[in-house]
Amino acid sequence: MMAGCGGGDDADSKKAPPPPPNESSYGGGQPQGDPNAPPGGTGGGAENPNGAQGGEAKYLLKKSDGLYYEAKQVSDNPYSGKVKETFPTGTPRSESVYENGMLKSRTEWYEGGDQKKSVVTYDETGNVANKEEWREDGQKMTAAQKLPPPNPKAVGRTILWKKANLESIYQNKPTTTIIAAFGGPDDRMIEQTAASYIEIWVYNKIRVQGEDRKVALKTVKFTVDSNKQVNFVEVEF
Repeated sequence: MMAGCGGGDDADSKKAPPPPPNESSYGGGQPQGDPNAPPGGTGGGAENPNGAQGGEAKYLLKKSDGLYYEAKQVSDNPYSGKVKETFPTGTPRSESVYENGMLKSRTEWYEGGDQKKSVVTYDETGNVANKEEWREDGQKMTAAQKLPPPNPKAVGRTILWKKANLESIYQNKPTTTIIAAFGGPDDRMIEQTAASYIEIWVYNKIRVQGEDRKVALKTVKFTVDSNKQVNFVEVEF
């Protein structure tokens, strides 16, 4: 169930979330994906439910009773206000805020309560400006730091390493040291619980000399804590 409420005229925006399955609006001809919908637009008029030919309708609205109704007025003014969606139980599911036809923010909740799931704000171009997320138990999820792309020409990727040197140089060092030497990681894994947050930065094809003095391309993993500090270095042999 969705409802609009706000200071602007009630009109669908191109950026508005799609309507739920039990309520949708159509205009200008046969709706896609619904073979049972009556024709609309100016190509012959809409038929009423008992089969008689009715007047022409430009937009049709399918309500929760399964029947189609004519939407008599659609504003030419961009919409400003809120569009709300609820779960079948009546608790809030989402709320989208529009200003002059532009989606400005969208909030989602978990079902069965008032715990927020996410809050997303958008800039004037429609791109995500900020996003916050929560787990169902209320724990706020930490946003991942944006990292630079992998750099195959970085010094750390081209020189020969020994495992002991990797550990002695980068153990307990800030992540800025890793970025300066190796560039961004090839892969990044995030492990988060209510009590801890760690990231694992993965660098592939690093030249490492083993104890047998043989040189091979290895995968090096740096474990990073919530303070952006390396607390473990692993070389996969």
